[in-house]
Amino acid sequence: MSRIKDIINEIKYGVGISIAGADSAVFSSNKGQDSNVVIVTQKEQGGELARALIKGEVTQEVEDLRYRTYLIEEESGKNEVIGIGENDMESFTIPAQFNKPNIEELETDFKTIIVQNVEAISTGITDNIEDKNGFVNKINEYLPLTIERDCRSRFSIEKYCYQIVVKEHNEKVNTYQLDLYFTIYPDTINRIKRMFTNEIEKLYNDHQKIRTSDIVDIKTIEFVTNKAWGSDNNKKYKFKTYCCVECSKFNGYYILKFSSESLIFGEKTTDKYFSKVIDKKYKEHEKRINANGGIFNLFGEEKIEYCDICGDKIEGLAINDYYITKEKYGRGMCIKCLGKKLVEI
Repeated sequence: MSRIKDIINEIKYGVGISIAGADSAVFSSNKGQDSNVVIVTQKEQGGELARALIKGEVTQEVEDLRYRTYLIEEESGKNEVIGIGENDMESFTIPAQFNKPNIEELETDFKTIIVQNVEAISTGITDNIEDKNGFVNKINEYLPLTIERDCRSRFSIEKYCYQIVVKEHNEKVNTYQLDLYFTIYPDTINRIKRMFTNEIEKLYNDHQKIRTSDIVDIKTIEFVTNKAWGSDNNKKYKFKTYCCVECSKFNGYYILKFSSESLIFGEKTTDKYFSKVIDKKYKEHEKRINANGGIFNLFGEEKIEYCDICGDKIEGLAINDYYITKEKYGRGMCIKCLGKKLVEI
């Protein structure tokens, strides 16, 4: 038995050495110089973005990456890719079209300005929680809707809200109506959610109960936009609520309507991550330089081709269009010539 333990310990030690060596080989600035030598080191490699991300350190490179990611996400949301032809091998982009969601629209003094889905989002991270049957895994959830109360409520409505609709008064300044949508269908698995649905149904059937229900006793409602209708991403909104004025039903949802005023309206949450360095590089269309002094390219050396029709130089990601058209039509084309070709077809 003792021998078996020794063997297991040796295996564990060997695995640890191997993983540490692989980590060093992958993220070291000297990787590839001698693939037969595995070096285990605890020394920090300055300027290594991957290592900083793994260790959770916020370096200048991490800050630049964060701001660059927000810039790309913001720009990509403005366009959508349309695939055409066989296997969608050819594509082009058009301005993104966001259709207005199906919501309750009544002839009132309010107009809809924002529609945001606020369903709970699974983070993919699990916690070990002990119950009467032992330890179980519970998946953590992120709640896009943040609600502040003066007193504890029986139900956390932010967990069950489907979407929030912000409506602005046509004449009065800083006067809004917030519509919170909840499904009318009882949950067959989650008992607490089923009880909550029953409670909302009581408010719908008897409007007098709205005044005394702790469910609608809300102080503020806050959310950050993400793929919302009527607003760009990463905009923060916070409203002070006065009272719940009505509970209605529409298209399979109960709607709680709150009278409110704005505390924070459209504050861009990414401004605090602004990077002068990255912003300057994007404005000047500066190309990224790799460690060897060449143009950064995920796919190897930077390649340059020339359109077989107009002779224009093709480089960067646009070179993919050249190879695709070369394979399909026999002649490599730039994006302009490809567009003309598609019109002719």
